[in-house]
Amino acid sequence: MERVGEFGQQIFTYALIGVSPSWVRVQRHFRRHGKPHVLVIDPILLGTKPRYAADDVKAWLEGLTAAKQTRH
Repeated sequence: MERVGEFGQQIFTYALIGVSPSWVRVQRHFRRHGKPHVLVIDPILLGTKPRYAADDVKAWLEGLTAAKQTRH
C-alpha cells in the first residue's frame, strides 16, 4: 500500500487486487454513463488522478466475495 501525502489516506495499487488500470478506467466510464459496472467505489481525486482508499477497496472485495459465496 502507498500513502497519499497530506491526506494520510491509503490507496491501493492495481496489482494488489489483480486488475489493470485500463479495467478500472472502463469501470469508471460505465459508472458515469449509467451502464452496468462492478467497481462501485467512489474515488478520491488527487488533482485529476482518481485514487481509492484501501478500506473502501477491502470492503468492496469482501462484498464481492460474500456475493459469490451466496450464489453457490
